[in-house]
Amino acid sequence: MRDVSPHSAIPRSKTVAEWRRALVALQDEFVAAVSKDTGRSEAESYLYDWMPVESALEFLEDNVGFFAEPRRIQSGLPGILGRRHLVERRLPLGQVLVVGTWNFPLSLHLAQILFALAAGNKVTFKSSPFTPEVARIFAHELPRIFGADRFRMWEQGDAECVHAVERGAFEGLIFTGGSSAAKIYARAAAESFTKCVLEASGSEAALVHQSSLEKGVPPAMLDHLLWALLHFNGQTCVAPRYWFVPRSRLDEVWSSLKSTLATPEAHESFASRAPLRHEGVVREFTAWVEWASALKDAELLRPLQDQPATFLKLPRLADLPAESPSSFGPGAVVVGYESFEEAVAWVRQSPWSLMTQVYGEKLSREEWRSVETLETSIVSLGESIVSVGDPAVAFGGKGLSGAGVTHGIEGLRELTRVQVILEVHSWPLTTKWLYPSFTRVGELAKRVPLLKSMRKKFS
Repeated sequence: MRDVSPHSAIPRSKTVAEWRRALVALQDEFVAAVSKDTGRSEAESYLYDWMPVESALEFLEDNVGFFAEPRRIQSGLPGILGRRHLVERRLPLGQVLVVGTWNFPLSLHLAQILFALAAGNKVTFKSSPFTPEVARIFAHELPRIFGADRFRMWEQGDAECVHAVERGAFEGLIFTGGSSAAKIYARAAAESFTKCVLEASGSEAALVHQSSLEKGVPPAMLDHLLWALLHFNGQTCVAPRYWFVPRSRLDEVWSSLKSTLATPEAHESFASRAPLRHEGVVREFTAWVEWASALKDAELLRPLQDQPATFLKLPRLADLPAESPSSFGPGAVVVGYESFEEAVAWVRQSPWSLMTQVYGEKLSREEWRSVETLETSIVSLGESIVSVGDPAVAFGGKGLSGAGVTHGIEGLRELTRVQVILEVHSWPLTTKWLYPSFTRVGELAKRVPLLKSMRKKFS
């Protein structure tokens, strides 16, 4: 088996280890910059932004050699047409543009940059205007670490960036942001056939099964759901905004939620959270609250008047429209269902879903089969958004939530193209009777009966 061609530029594990040492040396500077840009505490910035980056480096160091290794594949043609030696390998896309958003500038974008570079590409990064401190470090340090010939910052505006995609300046595009902006970049990429990975908005669901409520409402489950929803004030695409619970237990869950949100600890938690980051998020969240408040028989709960967190109780799943809007903000609808399969069906047709959480240990065989019909990128049993930061877990959009995959081996494959090296070693009989020839086209009709009989003999 042949080695990877030098022109592929896919780095070795040793190179990734060098990146890791250089980036770890800047850890404190990165964490401080994230906290300044987002308003989160340094502890949260370390846990939710820096740790996924370090995990991504470990994953790439362990897997980049395996990912890049050429592999032999079996020919699908019958042997009478010739013996073939096929080798499949991965080649970089070339120039990749990474368009950044503001909410997780390290765990999202530094990880995306690392995956693109580990796939052998050159990277141009366009930062968000809301993360100037992180952008400053990227501009100063990353060309030194990765090489100025392999990493650069985009220094022009949004319109110029879209135009560059449209005219084919890049072979690959990784975009993270709202679905409206994602569509603009997707249209531009279509003009030049640029390969896209689009991570857009999401509105996630938590499916609470009857079996998880047999001994009342578990405080740990409720606390976990609230943490997942309110992390960074709900400004994440995988925050669970729809909680589906058995209708017979809806009032009990709602009462427990109100009691939890009324505690001094909850008030302290709300007071410590970063505000909604900019006017676009405020408008989107306000529109989502207005939509949810207008639902039939909805009951509104706002724990603190000076905080945007909003919860709505909806008695019947039938009153929840299929076309729900996306939202970035701390809001959830707690809705009652008659059957577990009914709740699964709603999630399955939602155009925004990226991840589904399932709580319950005693699902029937039919209920498990319904869970298996879910097409969200991640189906998590009893855990929330922690898994999204796992670099081994492939993560991708569905419907209006985006397209393509980041993270995992599949994420590396997404940032490359496949090439097959083919060597043909024909059999003598094949050479004599069936070898393709321009001058013997007229004899093909005579050879078809022979071909049919030989296929039966050798099959």
